[in-house]
Amino acid sequence: MKLKVIQNKELREDEIEVNTPFDETHIKRISNYISAFNQTIRVKDERKETVVFIDDIQYLEWVDKQVFLYTVDAMYFKSTTLQAIAQLLDKHSFVRISKTTIVNIHAIKHIEPYPNHRLLLQLISEEKLIVNRNYIKKLRDKIREETL
Repeated sequence: MKLKVIQNKELREDEIEVNTPFDETHIKRISNYISAFNQTIRVKDERKETVVFIDDIQYLEWVDKQVFLYTVDAMYFKSTTLQAIAQLLDKHSFVRISKTTIVNIHAIKHIEPYPNHRLLLQLISEEKLIVNRNYIKKLRDKIREETL
């Protein structure tokens, strides 16, 4: 693969052009990755409102009518539904693993079997999450999609 970077000070924002002989699936994956690269989401921490890069989010959890977002070293929250955020993150590397939890598959360090036909995920942050058996197929499909 060749990569060509051209600096053009007349541009108002970064511009990326992809020329490839691959099929549409590969182009879509490249496009999703690039579009997510600098995408942010507005959240709150204990003191103020801030923005977090989507790629920095390890997982999200729905608790007490709020969505909590966890990065390696911080926790944030957003007053919205998990479904609303799931739609925003659907084209990125996130997948729902239970009724109340969504995980970034790039944050997964290790996967192992867990009792009652579930899976145990260990994240880069050493956090452990359980994948409900109803969501295992979605997790596998998302991992396959990202590694093709």
